[in-house]
Amino acid sequence: MLETNISSLGGAALHIVVLGMPQAGKSSLLAALAQASQGQVPNAHFTELNDELVGFEADSGETIFHADALIVAVDASATANRLESDSTALSRFLHRLEQQRGRRAAVAGFPVFLVLTRCDLLANGKDSAAAWTAHIEERRRKAVERFHEFLARARTDGLHSFGRIDLHVAAIATKQPALVDQPAGAGEPYYVAEFLRDVLASARNFQRRRSQSSRRLFGTVAGSVLFTAGMLALALFLLVHRTQEDPRVRELVTKIESYRMREPMTPSNRLRGQLQLRISELTDLKNDPDFSKLPGANQQYVTTRLGELQDYRVYHDQLMSLPPLTDVHGEKELAGLETRLQNLAPAAEHEADWSQTEAVLFRAQQLEQIKALRAAVAAELAALRKLVERGEELWTFAHKKESTSFSWPDWNNQLQRLLEESDAAQHRPSERVPGSELTYETVLHFDTVAALHAEWQSLSLRLQRLSNLGAALGLSGTDPGRAPLDIPDDFSVEQAASREQRLRRAYPHFQEEFTVADLPDMILAEIRAAARPRYGRLLKAGHEVVLRHLQEAGQGSGESFESWRRLRSWVDNPPDLQAWRVLATVLARLQSTEVEDPVTALAGFLKKEQFDLTLNRLVLEIPDDQNLRPSGKLVIHHGKTGEANPVEVSFELVDDGRKEPGRQSIRYAFKPTGAAGLIYRPGDTLWANLAVKSGDNPDWMLTWTAGRSQVYQFERLTQPPRLHQKDQSNLEGKVEERIFLQVAPDSGIPKVPDLLPIVPAK
Repeated sequence: MLETNISSLGGAALHIVVLGMPQAGKSSLLAALAQASQGQVPNAHFTELNDELVGFEADSGETIFHADALIVAVDASATANRLESDSTALSRFLHRLEQQRGRRAAVAGFPVFLVLTRCDLLANGKDSAAAWTAHIEERRRKAVERFHEFLARARTDGLHSFGRIDLHVAAIATKQPALVDQPAGAGEPYYVAEFLRDVLASARNFQRRRSQSSRRLFGTVAGSVLFTAGMLALALFLLVHRTQEDPRVRELVTKIESYRMREPMTPSNRLRGQLQLRISELTDLKNDPDFSKLPGANQQYVTTRLGELQDYRVYHDQLMSLPPLTDVHGEKELAGLETRLQNLAPAAEHEADWSQTEAVLFRAQQLEQIKALRAAVAAELAALRKLVERGEELWTFAHKKESTSFSWPDWNNQLQRLLEESDAAQHRPSERVPGSELTYETVLHFDTVAALHAEWQSLSLRLQRLSNLGAALGLSGTDPGRAPLDIPDDFSVEQAASREQRLRRAYPHFQEEFTVADLPDMILAEIRAAARPRYGRLLKAGHEVVLRHLQEAGQGSGESFESWRRLRSWVDNPPDLQAWRVLATVLARLQSTEVEDPVTALAGFLKKEQFDLTLNRLVLEIPDDQNLRPSGKLVIHHGKTGEANPVEVSFELVDDGRKEPGRQSIRYAFKPTGAAGLIYRPGDTLWANLAVKSGDNPDWMLTWTAGRSQVYQFERLTQPPRLHQKDQSNLEGKVEERIFLQVAPDSGIPKVPDLLPIVPAK
C-alpha cells in the first residue's frame, strides 16, 4: 500500500484509493496527478492498492469503504482479449462493491472513476494529433458501452438507494507520443489536469454528503420516539396522496444520461464525425411528450447540446460549400474566397468552445494556405518575369545594339546558362508549397502564372530554335557534327547525303524550325549574312551537276533551248541532287520566306516557252565617286529568233538624278518612249546600252551583255553593266559591280532560278 499526499489549502483531507489491473500504470498515474496539481488543490492523499481488484473482507476492502473516491486503472493499450478479460473482472468487482455498500447502508453516489491509462501507446508513427485524439475517444466510447448498465443506473438517481456507486469513465495519457505534426513530449499530458479536477470535486462532494448523512442519522435516532406517530401519519398520508413517479419520465432521464455518458469529453470531439446521428437522437429526446416534465437541468442540457450541434452543422456546411483552393485560378477568385472565409468566423457564443473543432481549424488552415498560395504565386511570377526579361534580351540581340562586336558562341553560352537556371527553378506539380498542404499544381494553374509560364515556354522554344539554327550554320563554335549547314568552299554534291543525315539526326524538326519568318530584324540580318555564302557554295556544287547533265543533253553541240528541253525529265526528279536539294532548300529559306526548292524552281522555269517582260520604268543607280552620268537614251535590243533585225525599246531620261538620303549614290529614272514591254522566247538575243559621260568625256558606254545563259539572255538586265568606250567592243572594258539597273515593277523581269549554272559560250 503506497500513499501520495497533495496538499496546499488545508481543510478536511480527502482520501482517494487507486487500484487496478496488473501493469495498468497506477504509479505513473499518481505521479502525473501530483505533477498536474502544482500545489493548487485542497489537502488529499492517494492510496495505491497493489491487490488488483481486492475482496471486501480484507483490510484493503475497508480502505475502499472509508475512501471518498475510488480510481480503477485499466491499460487502454492492452490487446482486445486482455481488455475483455479485464472488463469482466471489473464488472464483478463493481457488483460486489455495490452489494457490500448496500448491506452497510452506505451513502449512495460513491464516485468510482474507471480511467483508461497509457493512451499514448494508441498512437502510431503516422498519426496526427487529431487522429490520436480520435483513437482515445473511440476507446473511451467502447468502455462506456461496456458499462452502460452501471452508468445509466448510477446517473439516473445517485441518492435513490443505499450503496449505489456513481461510475465515471475517463481516458488519459501521462505523456504526449510522437506524432506527425508534433514531436514526442511537445504537448501537455492528455486530460490529466481535467481528470484530477473531476476526481477531487466528486470526492469533496461525496465527503460532504456523507458527513451530512451522519448528522441527519444522529438527529433521526434522537427524535425517533417523539416523531414516531407523526412519521406514521405522514407515511399514511404519502401512501394515500403521493404522486406516483412516472416510469416514462424515468426512462427518458435514463436515455438522456446515457447520451451524456457516451458524449466525448471535449467540444472538438463531440462536434466531430456523423453529426446528424447525434442531432436526430437529441431531437427525438426533445420531441418526447414527457420532455417538459424533466428537471430543468436535463431540459437545458438537451436544448443546449442540440442547438450547438445544429449551429455547428450549419457553420461546417457553409465552410465545406466554399470552393477548394485547388479550383481557384485567379487573384480575383482568391480574394473573394479569402473574404468569405474571413466573414465566416464562429459566433461569439461558440468561439471559445469551437476553437479546436475541425471546421474552425479548417478555416484557419484555409486562410493560412491562401497566404502561402499568394506568396508562392508572387515568387513564381517574379522568377518567370526575370526569365522572360533575360530571354527577350537574347532574342532581340539587345547586347549587340550596345556593342559593335558580337559573338555567337558567347550568345549561345548565355542562352544555355539561362535554360539551366530555368530548369533548376522549375517546380514539379506534386511538390508541396512551403507552409501549405497545397502543391505547385495549383500555383502553376493560376491564370497569371500559367500565362507567363506559357510566354516563357514559347520564348524558350524560339531561343532554342535560334540556338539550333546558329549551331547548324556553324556559328556557335560547337561540335562540328552539329553544323551540317556550314558548307565549305570545296563542297561537292557527293558530300550532301552524309550532311543531310547529320541534319536530320541533330535537328529532327528542322523543316518547321529552320525559318526566318518570325525573327527580329537584328537576328534576321545575322542569319541571312551567314546563310548567303553557305548557300552560294552549295549552289556552286549544284551548278556543276546541272552543267554536266546539260552538256550530255546537248551531245557536244553547245547550249540551246533544245538541250535545256531534253534536260527537263532529269530536272523533274534528279536522283544525284536528292540530298543536295534538302540542304539547298533550307539555306534558301534562311534568306527569304518566299522561296521554293531550287530544283523545283529550275524545273518550272525550263517548262516555259516564253517570258513576258514588263518595263514600265527603269532606275539606274550610280555611286557618287564614279563621276558618271547618262548622256542619252537607254536602249534594249531584242533579237527574235528567226528574224534578221533586232527590235529596239528606248527609254528616255526623266530627271537629272536624285540623291537619296543616307545613300552614297545618285538615282536616274527612265521611262519608255513607246511600248513598255516585250515577249521573250528562249534563244532570243537581248542586251542593253546607255551612253554616259565620264566627267566631261561623252565617249563612254554602259552595256548590259553579261549573263549565265545564252538561251535566257533577259537576265542580263539584272546584272552589273560593263563600262567601255564607244569604239570598243562590249566585251571589253570593266564590269561595274556597284552600278545597278532596277526595273519597275519588281516582277517586270522574270527571276532566273538559282540552280541555273553559268554556261560557257562556244
